[in-house]
Amino acid sequence: MKNALFTGKLVVVLISTIYLVFRIVNATLVAPFYDEFDSPQYFSFSFFPSFRTHGITLIYSILKDEFLITIFQAFVGSLVWLYLWISIIRLFSNKFLQVVFTFLYFVLASSSVVIEHDSTLLSESLAISSTIFLWVRNLVVFVHKIVEFTYIPTVRSYLNNHRISKTEI
Repeated sequence: MKNALFTGKLVVVLISTIYLVFRIVNATLVAPFYDEFDSPQYFSFSFFPSFRTHGITLIYSILKDEFLITIFQAFVGSLVWLYLWISIIRLFSNKFLQVVFTFLYFVLASSSVVIEHDSTLLSESLAISSTIFLWVRNLVVFVHKIVEFTYIPTVRSYLNNHRISKTEI
């Protein structure tokens, strides 16, 4: 049992590393693109007058280099997509369903619709990443509360037996 748990964690680390490297390499292969009217405002940080959100302009003005920004956006986006994958995969107890879900999930997470935002010098990449992070965090807290406040013994034992525990939150 302990060996299977180690193997499962090793697979998660291996898949996560491959996906992270894939996104960062992909971000370095594509030239950053931006809107000539909109994007230059992201590189000038000021509290007042502010034309763009402070967090994005602060990151862009600190990094300054377009390629560093795309690598940063790819790194943050990868971590968020991996967090979503790990949070959902814990809900499956069937190994076959875990494999099918992982395959389908990474087909979506590696699609051009998701990855093209890494090379865009606009706020969309980090906005989408933060939205996914908040959505996943709320999902994890919601599932934790279901386990914590379920008083029906059969439902509670079912949820506890399906890889959801207070320590995983």
